[in-house]
Amino acid sequence: MNRYLDHIAYFACLLMIPAVLYAKALITICYAIIALVAIAKAVIYREYPDWRAPQHWFILIFLLPIFSDIGAGPLGWSDQLMLKLPFILLPLSYVALRQISHQQRIGYQAWITIVFGIAIVTYATLVLRYPEQMDALIAVGKAIPTPTEHVKYSMFNAYGAIAGITLLRYHRGQLARAIQYLVGVCTVILIIGMHLLAVRTGLLILYSSILYLGIYEIIRYRRYRMGIAILSTLVLGLFIGYQNSKTLQTKVGYMLHDWQMYRSGTGQAYSDSERIYSLQMGVELWQEAPITGVGIGQLHERSQSYYAAHGRGDYYNVPHSQWLYILSGAGIIGFILFLAGYFGPLIYGRSDVFLQLLYLNFTLSFFVENSLERSMSIAFFLVIAMVVMGGRFSDEPAG
Repeated sequence: MNRYLDHIAYFACLLMIPAVLYAKALITICYAIIALVAIAKAVIYREYPDWRAPQHWFILIFLLPIFSDIGAGPLGWSDQLMLKLPFILLPLSYVALRQISHQQRIGYQAWITIVFGIAIVTYATLVLRYPEQMDALIAVGKAIPTPTEHVKYSMFNAYGAIAGITLLRYHRGQLARAIQYLVGVCTVILIIGMHLLAVRTGLLILYSSILYLGIYEIIRYRRYRMGIAILSTLVLGLFIGYQNSKTLQTKVGYMLHDWQMYRSGTGQAYSDSERIYSLQMGVELWQEAPITGVGIGQLHERSQSYYAAHGRGDYYNVPHSQWLYILSGAGIIGFILFLAGYFGPLIYGRSDVFLQLLYLNFTLSFFVENSLERSMSIAFFLVIAMVVMGGRFSDEPAG
């Protein structure tokens, strides 16, 4: 029966990948299944959480809202606690996942690439079928329709693409021949689709991840030719991608125009300018209480007041950066706590290239997105981290 429980928990992890795109309620169900499996293992087989496990560093992120709003009362941080609940639920339920086999971990990465490769076809096809309409959306700073928020979607696609590249480079021999071809096709589709959708954050993460793999190849294996080939592919891909994607060219043109409007002080109606304004607000809120912050649970209220005081009573946004979100809400002390909770599993765990690429993805996004303030991206990050840390991959290149 213990083995059946392991399969049930793994199946819940599989379901969470399409759920982050299409079914928010299903994510909650999957969390519950994993937690119930952990409880069953504790009751029947006396398997309990090991407090030395690096996954427990994540619990600090769950505790952060309580610390930052300690003087504000429960109403200040109750919503944040519900949002961050997975950061304590999954680490405490880790006994449900620690028996995942090596082959299952490899298969999980392939599953991610395949799911996102299939999903992106629908949305990339919109660009090919209605090029003028999609180009017009981008020209005014709007995003092409996607199943979830477009920046988060681009982050997920970037991980799916780089996971596919990594699988084919280091684990090809551990995949069935049909799966190898499917992963290869889906990886190509993801890369092409991302250029058609033209979301800059995702493309930055994709090319940064390819750069990381090139450096990884050179430093770890001393394979200079392969590393240089990967880096050359990076440069060539940037050139070909820009030259052949009308939507990407339009996006770059809009970005330059937006920057000019911001510098002239008339960028309030432009998406990039609004991001910069929110970052400026984050810095000013942090300066009000640099040690303890203004309270994470109070950030929406304080942001709304800030915008109203600057003549923008009809609109407000919280700081559009995870780093500034934490600094302004929890101050330096909370920021240190966040760094420990976020990087602890990477530093003290059995890190491999997939976990490193996942962290690279989210860490880069933190400069322009508050990525751990959305339930979909929290689920995506945590479930992959938990499955990967269930054991160690062999990183030797295949063939």
